[in-house]
Order: sequence, then structure tokens, then C-alpha cells
Amino acid sequence: IHAPLAPVFGSDVAFRMVDFARRNAERAGVAQATQFRGGDALQRNAPIEQPGWMVLNPPYGERIEAAGVAGARQHAQVADGQDFMARLATHWKQHFAGWQAWVLSPDLELPGRMRMKASRRTPVWNGPIECRLLRFELVAGSNRRGA
Repeated sequence: IHAPLAPVFGSDVAFRMVDFARRNAERAGVAQATQFRGGDALQRNAPIEQPGWMVLNPPYGERIEAAGVAGARQHAQVADGQDFMARLATHWKQHFAGWQAWVLSPDLELPGRMRMKASRRTPVWNGPIECRLLRFELVAGSNRRGA
């Protein structure tokens, strides 16, 4: 057993999934090197002070319903019509400046909806679903000139 080179954190809005992840980490022998939390991603601050990486595989309504029992329905739309991913991008800019975010999604319009520019777009397949692994460099505020 080796000490981890970097801390590893995991979270999900569904506490049941967090419990599954903890048990899987125990079976894999990496439970001591990981920390899991449940809760709303829009209320999550960076778990460490130095920049890191985050990886997100949001539900996209193919294999698992995007508005399923895990609580995604509450984030699908807000009163002003802005979707969850746009709200998440704003949250990241405020609380995760300096980090990299990697998002797996079949939605080619996602970066535009998030008002962010992907610095990398890698084509991948998630089973039969053609997706992109998008890398975003998170900076505070806006990437737009004059903003």
C-alpha cells in the first residue's frame, strides 16, 4: 500500500451513490486515500486550497434519466430558464478558480450553454453513446473580453 500522490474526493447528490462509492473504495483497498461527500454540487466549495482537477459525468437522459430519483430534477431548470450546467459553471468560476474541470457529455452545445470555452474536446464513446470529454480551465469571473 502506497500513500496517495494527491488527495481524492468524490461526491454525488444522491447519498445512496456516495455509500456505494465508499463500499467500492473499501473493496478496492483505496478507502484510506479517498473522501466522499453527498450533497448539492452548487453548494460545494473546493475541498483543498490548491488547484486540482475535477471530473463530471452528468446524467444526460440516455442511460439514466436526467430527471431521475437522484435529485437531478430539482436542478433541470430554474425560474429564469437557466439550466443546471450554466449555474454549475458560474459556481465553478466563483469557487474553483485555477482548477481544471473535465466533463463527459454527448451534448455538443454544452460549452455554449455553460458560457465557457473547452480547451480540449476529445471524442469518446460511453457504451453506444458518442460523447466528448471536455476540458475547461476555470478562471474567476468571465472569459469574455471586457467582462
